[in-house]
Amino acid sequence: METIDENELDIAMKSTNGDTEKAFAMVIGDYSDCAVLKGVFLLQDSKHSGLILIFFNIANDYIPFIDSVILKNPTVYENIDITAEWKTVLHEFDALKKSDDILNLSGTNEKIVDEIFKINFFPDLKSGNLDYLEVNMGLILRKVLGNQPINCNLSIEQVSSLAMSKEDLPFEKPTAFKQVHEESEAESVMHNIEKQAKFVLEGNVVIAPVKGKFITNVQIGDEILILISDKDQTSKNILTSLKAIDEDGLVSPVPGKIVQKINLPETKSIVLYALVDKGILVKLVEDSSLKIIDTSMKKTSVGEIKVPLKIILFIAAAIIAVILIILLV
Repeated sequence: METIDENELDIAMKSTNGDTEKAFAMVIGDYSDCAVLKGVFLLQDSKHSGLILIFFNIANDYIPFIDSVILKNPTVYENIDITAEWKTVLHEFDALKKSDDILNLSGTNEKIVDEIFKINFFPDLKSGNLDYLEVNMGLILRKVLGNQPINCNLSIEQVSSLAMSKEDLPFEKPTAFKQVHEESEAESVMHNIEKQAKFVLEGNVVIAPVKGKFITNVQIGDEILILISDKDQTSKNILTSLKAIDEDGLVSPVPGKIVQKINLPETKSIVLYALVDKGILVKLVEDSSLKIIDTSMKKTSVGEIKVPLKIILFIAAAIIAVILIILLV
């Protein structure tokens, strides 16, 4: 029988609010109450790059620990493997903080936490929705670090409060940062509309290569082209029913009618809900500066010639006259 370390059990009991079953499961490695978000980013103008580690307690919706490091060169973005095990990334993080090229920006971590709670990362974090997390984290870092264009790559890994304590990381809710999330009006609207749908899928708008409609000008009732994510089997089944995915897995755009539009000025983004079939909504979170393809835009195909109706009628009459002459001769 495996021996349980009493000190570890005490920490696990504290972390699980006295839930004995979960505490024992945590000690033997079968229960994780946290997730660590590992991210690298590159500021495109300055070429500064950074590494960020954020530990989320997903059982109780708070952030026990966050830290970031930024260097005055692109090496962090180019060389750090964020898919590596979190302890490895943590040790690399500690080494980076000793670099001579470090860029000191006061209050960065506090500002990031504040922005995270404004837009509520936890639902997408719990579902493992990396696409939305990368978009939102990019917007947050851009806002906090000087509004430069930014590249951001993230990775998520499950971890327990007990494992954090073994690395001397704080695991309890801190009092230093404001970590109170009150549901905003926008979130309330999103929750209400999603409750009414049978399925809510994820997707992206189709960006117009040259001419297009600014996404800020899209209105409820407009029909736009969208690409539905095929990240799970349910999405793939719906794509198949819409005939929007071929046998090689290539996804095609589908038209979607906008049923809700929500502006998020804090992150300079827009949330659109598009109806693609009965009871099926696609949630689109996009940058407010995009130009998109509206299905009302009619494109003339190569070699297509538009002929006025009068000329068509004249030609038809002439053909009929010729046929009558031939028949009478």
